Amino acid sequence: MKRFAMFGAALLWGMALIVRPAVAQMNSIPVYFNPKGGTGLMVAIDLGRGINDESGKNTAAAFRTALGIGPVTIGGGVGIVNPDQGGTVGRKSQTQYMGNFAMRVFGGGLLPVSISLQGGVGVLDISDINTKIVTVPVGLGIGFSIPTPGFSFDPWIAGRYTFVRNEVALLTANQNSFGISGGLNFNFLMGLGFHVAGDWQRNPAELVTSGTGTLSIPKTKPFVLGIGLNYTFRMPGLPGVPMVPGI
Repeated sequence: MKRFAMFGAALLWGMALIVRPAVAQMNSIPVYFNPKGGTGLMVAIDLGRGINDESGKNTAAAFRTALGIGPVTIGGGVGIVNPDQGGTVGRKSQTQYMGNFAMRVFGGGLLPVSISLQGGVGVLDISDINTKIVTVPVGLGIGFSIPTPGFSFDPWIAGRYTFVRNEVALLTANQNSFGISGGLNFNFLMGLGFHVAGDWQRNPAELVTSGTGTLSIPKTKPFVLGIGLNYTFRMPGLPGVPMVPGI
């Protein structure tokens, strides 16, 4: 009986968390794209916030890094999400992780338009309530380079498909979500820059029932905003081409 009660409590907590669903690849952080690409090692600090009620209005901070070599960029990061104290998300800060891979398929250099393909994975694991949320976004981004003296100014927009796997206790619910993100990257010649972005995602409703219980996830359309600082290190042996953030 005690074991059943503990399972029920974990399930209820997990359901409460998923009512405020995972947004994009990292909770409350936009999915950043870098259609232009670049060469070098970029490090970034991000801040994000859910804006509408369906986002949970959580806040998040993340540290990301990305290595760009020609048209290919590989990145990873770690972050902390702080649930809104007025919401239903557990009230404890949780750690989340991400990694991704991007390839520029058109543009770059002196061309004003760039197109890139990007895929990745994000993991939010709340072990104390036996809940894990895995997001796998795959999308296409288009970037524009606006000539400016002394710095680069690059707006971009990207659409994506996102597979979301919600694991709560012994139940699993999968979602096929669609989203769009867009933003602006500003970078100075010395390597310092900053970036802003918005992210909207459509998560369909899902209902899973088994002999152990029922997991219900409502349809949501979360919207988040993000801002951050980045710095690009030029690496010996690689061309010194500044790289904008968005990975």
